[in-house]
Amino acid sequence: MAKVALAFGMHVIAWSQNLTADRAAAVGASLVTKEELLRQADFVSIHLVLSARTKGLIGAAELALMKPSARLVNTSRGPIVDEAALIDALTAGRIAGAAIDVYDVEPLPAQHPTASWKTCWQLRTSATWCAGYTKFSTAIRWPTSWRGWTRGNEVELY
Repeated sequence: MAKVALAFGMHVIAWSQNLTADRAAAVGASLVTKEELLRQADFVSIHLVLSARTKGLIGAAELALMKPSARLVNTSRGPIVDEAALIDALTAGRIAGAAIDVYDVEPLPAQHPTASWKTCWQLRTSATWCAGYTKFSTAIRWPTSWRGWTRGNEVELY
């Protein structure tokens, strides 16, 4: 993910319970603490396996550290992020948005609180380009949709 972000000209910071400074530097990232990452990042992208150690890793306290202009991206596993805390943060406008394709309950119920929100970009495909699997047409349209979403525009979901 760091190499993708670098290709977009982003400054990349990273944190993991097992990440070393050398390993982060090898992919062009700077190692920071979890709190520093949440306070500084414009985009927080989660890339972890679900385990007892990662379940609920991002909750209300962690979301409260994020900038109001920040966006959370979770394509790993739903329970890594406390869904109720995320919904609360989005409802209150404490973060600018979330792009998620994993949920506590899947498939996502049609009446889910985030189903019609402009601040939550839901990827309702069976897999997304982030996971490396998608339709070619979706992959081509994704960058344009992402730019539009980050500027507060409505986004057509494919």
